[in-house]
Amino acid sequence: RLDDATKKTIEHGQRIRACLKQPQFEPVAVPAQIAVLQALTAGLFDTVALPRMAEAQRAVQDAAAKLDPPLLGRLVDKEKLSDEDRKTVIESARAELKAFSPKSDAKPNGKPDAKPDAAVDAKPDEKPDAKPATAKKGAA
Repeated sequence: RLDDATKKTIEHGQRIRACLKQPQFEPVAVPAQIAVLQALTAGLFDTVALPRMAEAQRAVQDAAAKLDPPLLGRLVDKEKLSDEDRKTVIESARAELKAFSPKSDAKPNGKPDAKPDAAVDAKPDEKPDAKPATAKKGAA
């Protein structure tokens, strides 16, 4: 049995491996690579479910392509990132990854899941989602 810290370390490593996989003949742009690596280093992918990693990675890569042109230029020219540049890249990734957080009801496109309206099928004198009351034996 693994302790929580070891389990977190292993899961973090699985997310890193998921992000480092690249299809052959589909190179990833330098700014997109930097954004993903910065997000990984900051632990932003740690709450993303492993099956959704590719989708989350793509969202971060797409967000990186929309960064300010001067910042994109510095990333492409391999200039050393300033603290402000690093913060901008990480905040951009954080904003994209909110949609992948298990605490969020939002889908990756930023729209919440539609909840079925329980009142539609309810009879006029019934409450939606009402469960019949059952008495438990021996309960006080």
